[in-house]
Amino acid sequence: MVGDPRTEVRGFVYRAVDTPTKVKYTEPKDWVRLEEDMEILAVGSVALDTIEIPSHKVTDILGGSGTFFAFCASFFAPVRLVSVVGQDFPEKYLRFLQKHKIDIAGIVKTEGRSFRWHGKYSECMDKRETVSVEPGCLEDAKPIIPDDYRASRYVFLGNCSPELQLHILRQVRKPKLVFADTMDIWLAKKRRELLRLLRRVDVFTINDSEAQTLAGESSLMNAAAKITRLGPKIIVVKKGSNGVLLYAAGEFVALPAFPVREVRDTTGAGDSFAGGFVGSLAQSGRVSLDSLKKALANGTVMAQFAIRGFGLEYLKKLTRREIEVKFREYCGMLKICE
Repeated sequence: MVGDPRTEVRGFVYRAVDTPTKVKYTEPKDWVRLEEDMEILAVGSVALDTIEIPSHKVTDILGGSGTFFAFCASFFAPVRLVSVVGQDFPEKYLRFLQKHKIDIAGIVKTEGRSFRWHGKYSECMDKRETVSVEPGCLEDAKPIIPDDYRASRYVFLGNCSPELQLHILRQVRKPKLVFADTMDIWLAKKRRELLRLLRRVDVFTINDSEAQTLAGESSLMNAAAKITRLGPKIIVVKKGSNGVLLYAAGEFVALPAFPVREVRDTTGAGDSFAGGFVGSLAQSGRVSLDSLKKALANGTVMAQFAIRGFGLEYLKKLTRREIEVKFREYCGMLKICE
C-alpha cells in the first residue's frame, strides 16, 4: 500500500466560516464509503509531444493527459484508459502502457494523424509557449467504451472537450465517484456544455486562474466554494509551484508543492497530480477529509516525480518503494506542531 495510513498529513485546514462565502452543503454522516472494486476508467489524450528548452529538444515522445494520469494512477489502482490515436502512433508506446499494467482495450486506432502538441519553455521553466497543437483524429472522436468498462466505479474525465467527457460518462453505469478536469479553452468556448457536465461531477480539478474565471471571484477560497454550487461537492484547485487548495464539506485544505532542485519539464505535472490523487482515493476505499488530505499528498508526490524528466523519462523508472519514501518525506515536511 502506497502511503502509511498511520502517517498523518496535517497540512493547513481552514473552516468555511472564515470566509464570507456560504455554501449550502452538509457533510454526510460517514462521508462516502467506496466499493472494494478499485478500477478507474480514465479518459484523456494519448499523444505525441515535442518539448523544447534552450539547451535541449525532444520530438514525438509519448505524452497526453490520459497517459500521464493513467501511468501515475496505476501505482495505486488498476486503470482502464480510453482514447483515440492515429495509424502513425508507435506500437512501442502502446506496449509500454500495457507493460505498466494499464488496460488499453479502450484505446482505438483510427485513420488520420495522432494528437500532437509542441511546447517551448524558458530557461527557468516558469514560462511556456505552445508552438503548435494538432488535434488530429482526436478532434471529432466519439469513442465507444468496451462493455466491461461500463461498470467502472471510478471515472476520471481528463482534459478534453465537455461534449466528449459527457459522451463517455453517459456510457458508464452508475459510477460511484466521477472526477473531471478542464482548461481555459473550454471555459471560453464551451462554457454551457461545461456547466452541463459539472452537474454530474463529484470531484472537479481546475487550476487557479481557471477557477477564478469560472466563479468570477478573485479569491481562490471564494471561487472554490462558489463552484460547488454548480454541482461538484469537492473542488481541487491546482496552483503549480504554489501547491494545491481543496474545498469539501465546508472545509479548506491547503498543501504546498514538493520542493524540487532541478525542474526539467512541467508537461504533465497536473495530470500526474490527478493520477496520484484519484488513485489514492480509489486505493483507500473511502472519501473523508483524512483520505482527501492523503490523496492530495500522494498527488503532490507524483507531480514532483513528473517534473524531474522530459515527458515520462523519470516516471518510467519509478518504483512503489520510491513513492513510499517520498510520501513519508513529504509528510515529515508538513509536521510543524506536535
